[in-house]
Amino acid sequence: MDEKLKELDSPEINKRFVDNTGIKRKLFFKNRHRRQNNIFKRSNNSTEEFIPIASNIVSPLCPVFNYYTIAAYLSDTVLEKVQKLPNIIRCEKNIETYPTTYYDIKEIQKETNWTGVSVQDFNEDNDIIFNFYQLSLISQGKVTQDEELYDNNYYYPSSAGKGIDIYLIDSGIKLEHDEFDTYGGTREISCDGHFDLYSSQLKINNDKFDCMEHEQLFHGQMVSSVAGGKVYGAAKKANLHMLYSENNSLADFLALDYVLNYGTPHKSIISISRSGRGYFKYSDDKIQELIKSGFIIFTSAGNDDENCCYSKSNDNFLFYAGIDNVITVGATGNEYHDGIYNAYSKAPYSNYGKCVDIYGPGGIISASIFCYDCYSFYLGTSCSTPLVAGVAATIMSDHPEIKFTNESMKEYLINLSLKDIISDLNKSTPNRYLNNGKHKIYNPKSSNEFTTTTTKTTKTSTTKTTKTSTTKTPTSTNTGKCGSANGNLSCAPGYCCSKYGYCGNTEKHCLASQGCQSKYGECTNDTNTTTTTTTKTKTTTTKTTKTTTTKTTKTSTTKTPTNTNTGKCGSANGNLSCAPGYCCSKYGYCGNTEKHCLASQGCQSKFGECTNDKTTTTTTTTTKTKTTTTKTTKTSTTKTPTSTNTGKCGSANGNLSCAPGYCCSKYGYCGNTEKHCLASQGCQSKFGECTNDTNTTTTTTTKTKTTTTTKTTKTTKTTTTKTTKTSTTKTPTNTNTGKCGSANGNLSCAPGYCCSKYGYCGNTEKHCLASQGCQSKFGECTNDKTTSTTTTKTKTTTTTKTTKTTSTKTTKTSTTKTTTTTTKKPTTTNTGKCGKEYGSCASGYCCSKYGYCGKSSEHCDTGCQKEFGKCS
Repeated sequence: MDEKLKELDSPEINKRFVDNTGIKRKLFFKNRHRRQNNIFKRSNNSTEEFIPIASNIVSPLCPVFNYYTIAAYLSDTVLEKVQKLPNIIRCEKNIETYPTTYYDIKEIQKETNWTGVSVQDFNEDNDIIFNFYQLSLISQGKVTQDEELYDNNYYYPSSAGKGIDIYLIDSGIKLEHDEFDTYGGTREISCDGHFDLYSSQLKINNDKFDCMEHEQLFHGQMVSSVAGGKVYGAAKKANLHMLYSENNSLADFLALDYVLNYGTPHKSIISISRSGRGYFKYSDDKIQELIKSGFIIFTSAGNDDENCCYSKSNDNFLFYAGIDNVITVGATGNEYHDGIYNAYSKAPYSNYGKCVDIYGPGGIISASIFCYDCYSFYLGTSCSTPLVAGVAATIMSDHPEIKFTNESMKEYLINLSLKDIISDLNKSTPNRYLNNGKHKIYNPKSSNEFTTTTTKTTKTSTTKTTKTSTTKTPTSTNTGKCGSANGNLSCAPGYCCSKYGYCGNTEKHCLASQGCQSKYGECTNDTNTTTTTTTKTKTTTTKTTKTTTTKTTKTSTTKTPTNTNTGKCGSANGNLSCAPGYCCSKYGYCGNTEKHCLASQGCQSKFGECTNDKTTTTTTTTTKTKTTTTKTTKTSTTKTPTSTNTGKCGSANGNLSCAPGYCCSKYGYCGNTEKHCLASQGCQSKFGECTNDTNTTTTTTTKTKTTTTTKTTKTTKTTTTKTTKTSTTKTPTNTNTGKCGSANGNLSCAPGYCCSKYGYCGNTEKHCLASQGCQSKFGECTNDKTTSTTTTKTKTTTTTKTTKTTSTKTTKTSTTKTTTTTTKKPTTTNTGKCGKEYGSCASGYCCSKYGYCGKSSEHCDTGCQKEFGKCS
C-alpha cells in the first residue's frame, strides 16, 4: 500500500465520521508554509466543528490574486472527480525541475544507460589545483572544437565502482592522503600484504609489515590514486587493495595466488603496472587459473616504443604484456603539457602491437607521497593501466546483474571505445581509445545545438538557380540511443535509427515501414525484387542419358547495412545487433549454438536471428541407379544463390542457405557432420548440401568366348560375374582446425586432424590416440596398436591336352597369410611446443630441452629431446 494513503486511517480522519449529536464535522488542513494565527474549532452555538490536520495528502499553499492554491496527492480517478467540483478552477500537475547547467543529465542517462549519472565539475574556483584531463578525456567523444571549448568535467556512473575490489600489485601505498577517503567506512582501502621471495606477511593474519618502505612507493601511490582516488580516480567508490610486492616475478606470483584465495570472482579486478623480459610458465598458468576462475586482469604494455607481442620462445618476450588473455593497455600522449590534441596520438614511449587491446591517457595527475594533500604529474603505461581498471570497476558496479569475465569485460570495453582516432599508431595495432560510454560533448561556451545552414539562392549568367537547404550534423560514432527523443543524436555511419530511438542495422532498425528515422541514420525502403527463371534441357547420347534440369531462382532483397558484430549484443549492451547468421543470447552474446538461438533459451530476436523450438521434417526421395549396359539417370536440381553463411539456416530462420560445402541440419544449423548432412537425419536440401543414405549396387556381367586352333588346340571359356556393393556417405570438405566435437556444435576437424577429448582439432598424440579420448565422430583417430591381417588365397588349375600324349598337370596353390602389426602416428606440422605433453615437432625441427620446436643450435644440441624431433 502507498505509505501516504495510511493517513486515511488516522484518528483525525475517523473523527469526522463519528456523529451522535448532529454536529457537522469538517477537516481543517493546516498550512505549514505560511503562519496561521487562528485554527477554528466549534463555538458554543455552532452546528459545525473543524478538525485540524497536518496532512501529507492535502496541503494548502498560498493565495494568488483572487484564488487559492492547494497541493493534493490524487489518483487519476479522484482527479477527474475533483476537477468537477464547483469551487475548483483548474488542476495542474507538479513537474520536476533541474539545475540550470550546460549539460543535460537525462540526455546523458539516455545515451549511456547508466542507472545514475554523477558529474565531477572542474572550475577555477574549486580546491582542485590541477585539471583532471585523464578523466574528462574518457567521458566524451574526440574533441573537434577549439581547445578553449573542451569540456573539463568528468561524467561517470553514480555507482562509481561501489562493491568492486581492485587489487593493485605494486610497491606499497601511503594511506594518509585525501585521495583515499573511505567516506565514513563505506569502502575499504588497505595494504593487504607484503610479498617477497622467502616470506610473506598478510594483514588477514595480523602480521606486522611496513607498506611504505619501498623506494618506489610513489609508483604504488600513483596507481592506487588513478584507479580509485577521491579526486583523480576513475572508480571513486571502489575498494582498493594494495598487494605490496618486491620487484621480482616470484613475489608477483605469490600476490596473484593471494587474490585467487581471498578475492571474489566476477567482482574483482587485478591491475599490474609492471613488466620484465622472459617467459615463466608457472606464472602464466597462475594467470590463466585466475581468469578461468572469474577474475579480470589488466597489465601495462610497457614504455620501450616497440612491438611487445613476442612469442613465448623469444628471449625478448615481455612479461606480462605478451601473456594470452590478459587485457594489455597502451598509452596516448601528454595532454597536460602538450595540448589537448596530443591526447589522441600514441605516446612516444608506449609499446604497441596486436596484443595491445586498448589505449588510455598516459599523462596523469595523482596523489603524491610527500604530504596528505599533495599531487604530482606522471607519465607511462603504468598510469593508463589503472585508469582502464577503474573504468571497468564502474561498469561492473553499474551492472550488478552481469557476471563479468575477463573476456566479456574486454569485449565491453572494446565496444565502448572510440575507434580509429589514435594517430602515430602501428597498423597492426588495434586502434581503440578508452571511453566509459558517454560520447556527447558539452561545453558552457557553446550552445550544443546542431548547426543549420539557411536557404541560399545563387543566380549566375547562365540563369542557373540553386536552392540548397542543409542541416549539418557532426560526425557521429554513436551506436546507442538516437533520434528526436534522445537529444537529436545521430547514429554512426552504416547504422539506422529505429522508431524507438536505438541505433542498429537489423530490419527493425532500418526498414521505413518499421518507422526508421531517416534524419538520424540510414533507412531502407521495403523493396522486394523477385526473379524467376525456368530452363528445360533434353539431351540424348549413346548411353541414353536423359537430363531434366529446372533452375528456379527466387530472390527477395532488402538492403540492410553490413554488420560484422560477433561479440556482445542486446538491450544490456547498447542495443548492438549481431552479424547475419548469428543469434543474440539472453545473456547478450552473439553466437550460433542452440543456447544462443533457441527461443526457449531466451534468444533476443530484436538483435539477431532466433529459432522456435520446432523440429522441421524433410522428406527426401531416394534415387536408385542400376547400370547393366544402358545407364539412365534422371536428376532434378534446385539451385540456391551463393551464400557465405555458416550459422543458422532453413525455413525456420528466414530461409537462409548455408555456404557451399555446408549442410543445413533439421534444427536449422549449418555444418558438415553426418548429423547435418544425412537425409535420414533430416538434412534440409533446399538450404544446403545433403547426402542420401543410399546403397548403390552395380552389377556387371561379362561373358567372353575365345577359340584358338594351332598344333595344340586350346579352348578357354571364362565366365566372370563381378558384383560390387558400395555404401557411400559424402561429407563436404572441411577446413576446421579450431574447436570440435559434441560440446562445440558437433563441428568436425579438417582432413588429417583429430578431435581431442577436450574438443580441439590437432594432430599430436593427445589429439589422435584413442586412449587419450580422441573423438572419432569428428575427425581422425588412431588406436594405440593397429593389427592388419592380409590373407591371400590363390587356386590355379591348368589342363593341357595333346594328340599323342595325354598328360594332366594340376598345380594348386593356396593360403598365403601375412600378419603385420603397426603403430600409426599422425603427420605433424607442429613448430610450437613439444615434448611429453605436446607431442613431436614437424619434420626437420628439433625439440629443445625446454620443450620448443626449432632449428637453431640451442634447439638441436645439448638437451635436445630426440624422441620428439631431430637432434644434431
